[in-house]
Amino acid sequence: MNKKIIYAIFVTLVLSATTLVSFPTSAVPDQKFLISELEPGWNVVSLPFSNSDPISVSSGLKLEYFNDNTNEIETLTWSEASQENIVEQQIFEWVALSEPHAYAFADSLENGKGYWIYAYEECTLFMNGLPIGGNKEVVLSGQQDDVDDSGWNLIGFSTDQSVDLTTRIAVHCGDESLTWAEATDYNRPGGRIIDPHIFAWDRGEQSYAFVSTLEKDHGAWIFAYQDCTLEILDIF
Repeated sequence: MNKKIIYAIFVTLVLSATTLVSFPTSAVPDQKFLISELEPGWNVVSLPFSNSDPISVSSGLKLEYFNDNTNEIETLTWSEASQENIVEQQIFEWVALSEPHAYAFADSLENGKGYWIYAYEECTLFMNGLPIGGNKEVVLSGQQDDVDDSGWNLIGFSTDQSVDLTTRIAVHCGDESLTWAEATDYNRPGGRIIDPHIFAWDRGEQSYAFVSTLEKDHGAWIFAYQDCTLEILDIF
């Protein structure tokens, strides 16, 4: 089969599997995939799709916003957007898998993590290019004795759907595979693996809220007593 035809079929399949509108195949190299709609103030963002490689902040992110002066939608690189005070230049991540556990500047975005982004205006964050697949599991770092702030994880799920943790999550710990209810059971032999309380950041209210469902492209704090992995189950 002609290589161009094969490529066109592949592009059609990729685009049809996303929530974005279809684009001509000739435009695919410059494709932009939606990451998140940012609101003024602090936003906790996670990748709503699976990507095997980290996305560079400087070269992989783009941003669109409505310019009131020109009455037009402008597309900017991350550096341009920060220079024009649309967003704060630094993106913050929580380092949970090393010591000390603390915030650090993020130069790339990875699957399974949540990131703090400060926006001065409403804007739309995109990935520059096509997602190329990857692992949808989320690794949690468990509590460690005598280590301050250990056990806290700022996470997100690489999916374009909201995730109900009570029904769509399997928790893998050692040789065990548990439901969310089993993993958070206080009476579980050996103790619970995860705290049942999930803290998500409300962008509109600019405050935390307890949730059981994590919205797509959002992030949340989860406390783990033991090292474990969260897996999204395909339940529809």
